[in-house]
Amino acid sequence: MRLFLLQALSWWAFFSLTPQSHAIVQPKKSMHKKAQSIKDFPQQKVLRPELTKQSPLNASKFKKFSGLFNNSSITLDKLTGQMRVMSGDFSKFHGPLSDKSSTEDFVTAAMSFIIRNQSFFPSLTDSNIRLDRQSVFRDGDHQFIKFRVFRGNRRIDDAMIDFRFKFGKLVQVANNSYSEAPVRVTKTLPNIYDIVKEKLDPEHLTHKGSSYRVIANDNGYELIQVEKFISIEDGEKFDVQARSDNGEIFERTSVNLYISGNVSGSIYDRSWQEDRVEVPFSDLHVALDTGIMLTTDQAGMFENDQILKAQASVNGLNGPNVRVTAVSGDLVSYRSTNGFNGQLKIDIASEEDENKYKGKDIAQAMIFYHVNKMIAHAKKYIDVPWFAMQLPANANLHDTCNAHWSRLEGTINFYSAGNNCANTALVSDIIYHEWGHGFDQNTGGIEDRAFSEGIGDLMSLIMTRSNVLATGFKTDGGHIRNLDPDKVYPKDQSYSVHAEGLIIGSTIYDLFQELSADYNEDIAIDLISRYVFKVLPTASKYTDVYHAVLVIDDDDGNLNNGTPNLCTISRTFNKHGLADLHPNCYLGTKRSVVTKNTQGNRNGYMEPGESFEIKLGVHNDSSIDIAGMTATASIRGNDQVSLVNDQLKWLKIPVGQALLSENQIELAIGDEAVCGSEFTVVFDQKTATRSGSLDQTFRIGKHVGGDINFAVEGLPAEIPDKSSVEFEFENGDEVWQDDTTIMSARAKFNITHTYRGDLTVYLTPPEGDKIQIYKGSGADDNVNFDKDISDLLEGKKGKGKWILEVKDKLKNDTGTIDSFELTLNPYIFLCE
Repeated sequence: MRLFLLQALSWWAFFSLTPQSHAIVQPKKSMHKKAQSIKDFPQQKVLRPELTKQSPLNASKFKKFSGLFNNSSITLDKLTGQMRVMSGDFSKFHGPLSDKSSTEDFVTAAMSFIIRNQSFFPSLTDSNIRLDRQSVFRDGDHQFIKFRVFRGNRRIDDAMIDFRFKFGKLVQVANNSYSEAPVRVTKTLPNIYDIVKEKLDPEHLTHKGSSYRVIANDNGYELIQVEKFISIEDGEKFDVQARSDNGEIFERTSVNLYISGNVSGSIYDRSWQEDRVEVPFSDLHVALDTGIMLTTDQAGMFENDQILKAQASVNGLNGPNVRVTAVSGDLVSYRSTNGFNGQLKIDIASEEDENKYKGKDIAQAMIFYHVNKMIAHAKKYIDVPWFAMQLPANANLHDTCNAHWSRLEGTINFYSAGNNCANTALVSDIIYHEWGHGFDQNTGGIEDRAFSEGIGDLMSLIMTRSNVLATGFKTDGGHIRNLDPDKVYPKDQSYSVHAEGLIIGSTIYDLFQELSADYNEDIAIDLISRYVFKVLPTASKYTDVYHAVLVIDDDDGNLNNGTPNLCTISRTFNKHGLADLHPNCYLGTKRSVVTKNTQGNRNGYMEPGESFEIKLGVHNDSSIDIAGMTATASIRGNDQVSLVNDQLKWLKIPVGQALLSENQIELAIGDEAVCGSEFTVVFDQKTATRSGSLDQTFRIGKHVGGDINFAVEGLPAEIPDKSSVEFEFENGDEVWQDDTTIMSARAKFNITHTYRGDLTVYLTPPEGDKIQIYKGSGADDNVNFDKDISDLLEGKKGKGKWILEVKDKLKNDTGTIDSFELTLNPYIFLCE
């Protein structure tokens, strides 16, 4: 154990990172000799596991450890059941720490947690982990430590473990180590370089080593080896990863960060469309002809009490934070004409003619001013070494309608006016966005390109408080993006990382609006800034942000008792599909619904003309008691069902317990109710501080339909290469009438094939269109499918001829369909 912890302290010297790049928008030009678009090759593949609902540790498969972790909650990976996020007070594993403790102490505490809790990190050893020094974040309240995960000497690009300390106490562990994933044993092709070169046809290709990537399969996850390259194609640089075993391009991304956007400028508060405003230029180097260099203060003033008279000059907008270079046009330069008397007013040429959207001088001033403004705001919340470095910025590039952050050169770059686009440095939103990419890269580097694009947009939101991004990018005033429309994960995942970035962008914009309603805009933007700046060193994907934000929002080092803005944060992230509603923010889960027939034949089924009493059992999943809860019932979906009494109540439901309501509601089913129809009882819950809703759906009558199985005959059968094969089978069972519809359905089939990504499987019911029930992905072999497909077939007529079609869409891989079974359950009900 001692040796293990000593090794943890030495990992400061081992850390290394693979460069990462993130595109904002795609350039509107061909990217290499073959005139192929970037879509011809796979883009970034971000692994975002589907997680279970957060639950108490003692209610999970790891409940045997609940004695070690009192009042802890856990979120599991739905695919493997492994721990992904665990929250609680874990300080017993490291002893007393404070914000004064050394980083080595926090590293040792984190490693101690791993080695003493191997059940959560299967097969993980000290040699698998290296500290990510660049991502270490510490302030008075937070201490965030990130480890990168290796197998042997190869890094797993998708894998990391985040330890989140609050006031010196470990309160949350985010485990994305994928330590359970086996390595797919392969041999690297000896001619891998030549294979990749032939695929890309680059001007230059450089091999940069190898790493592992995590991919999902039917059994969980596995590691595949990839070779890394830098490819130069038509002057553009790309990061390329190719599978070591077959040369297939796994991922190809530009090293530049592009943005199509409105630019604001010379000094415009946001855009060249506005009137210019007079602003001080802070942090600007001013040279005296005596050889002394002075720097302006926040009021734009500079002085030197040793010099009585001198001339002052500015040769380019240059300061400790940013240096602006004009790629085209003249460098902004000024020289005083009078002796220096303690002040110098620098007057930037207005360029305010009919083409003010071109403004090459004002573009330089915009970059200088707004970068300094952005850095000054960021320093209120986080201090990183990058802030002490001078940022090179290039204005007036010989191109149009774009701007980009260069990962390799570490520069922000803005394009000249043309093609109905303004000079992109004349829109402050774009400057903030591009600076955000630099901030991202220099705080560890987000490895989720969509998240990186969202972060860039959020920098603009923080500085402008506007959901509309980069108005004025086009000379007609058009903007780039809007954070107002709600984007939801995973529905709005997109091929375009810029579009997908709107998922986290619209989430945080909604959170800003909610916090503004709770407090006011100033407090809301302060909280949003705190969350966004501090989340970067610890969250690598936008699906990780929710849990990290709760740690940042916490005020006492105890996540179990909630955080000041817990329910506002939880509701907002839940609305966008990025979190389950936190147990402390809703009023329990439905545990039971007890019905009693008070008028009718009492056969156990609800039937026309009968009356029932209903009690609702609620389980308290939160960490605080539910006291004084009431619920008002209503009926949805059936006008033949009515309520006689609609109020339920509970005095108190202790933490971890389930209780039936003290009283019951009463409902009556009309004589004209249709047998087999359904209705839903909605229970709107309320206490003095919380609200929620539960529901229960009922069917009228007894379901008398049973499962009927159909098997396709003549199998196994060959699947033609780049073609399709069809099979007919018939449902002629006498139970099914011509108008009988499907209540539930399940399909089961097995396919032997050398590349399942080629395959698509369709079913055509007796009446209706062809329905896709399976679409293959990835390069793995074979398909073993056994799933409920009721959502695809429910309500469709089931009697008659069915058609099964298996399609192979690409050449060179072949196989057979070995078996196919369809199970149908008819929608048949009986009312006595």
